[in-house]
Amino acid sequence: MSNKKEKMVELDVEKINIVDQDGNVRMSLFNSDRIPDPIIDGKTCVRSGIVPLSGMLFYNNDGDECGGLVFGSRTYTSEDFDGKYTGKTESSASFTFDGYKGDQVTQMYFHESTIGERMYGYTLYDRPSGVTRAQMDRSQDGSVGVKLSDSKGQERIRLVVDANGWRMIPTIHVSKITD
Repeated sequence: MSNKKEKMVELDVEKINIVDQDGNVRMSLFNSDRIPDPIIDGKTCVRSGIVPLSGMLFYNNDGDECGGLVFGSRTYTSEDFDGKYTGKTESSASFTFDGYKGDQVTQMYFHESTIGERMYGYTLYDRPSGVTRAQMDRSQDGSVGVKLSDSKGQERIRLVVDANGWRMIPTIHVSKITD
């Protein structure tokens, strides 16, 4: 490998893997056709989702995916959802960091579609359980809120301002927190 530094004005590629001196991938930049499958605890898994995503993924010293930034959009065809949303579009983006040898522990996200969906926010997850512990978001109904949950995922505190600017303090069943 040469230590020569090169300068280019423009470069068109479908995927770039940034590697360390030993050839281990540390970051991958990709288009929606080249998104890598996730690697968790040394095992390659199948990536799920229907929106084609481009972006970048980060890898730790063990070669496991440890987060990333992905974004994409899709126009529905007559084959999607029995043709109900033909010609409608959706767009999404997500910025995540994963726990060691596990899935995401924090996520900032955005989702919007021409069928009226619009949501965005920030979520904290417990791992390995996958329980949502904290969430700050704009919900489908236009309200914004902060929700805190216990280790079982039971919501304990919720603060909400509705789409019209009204403060709402919902009643949440109070019970002893036990594990």
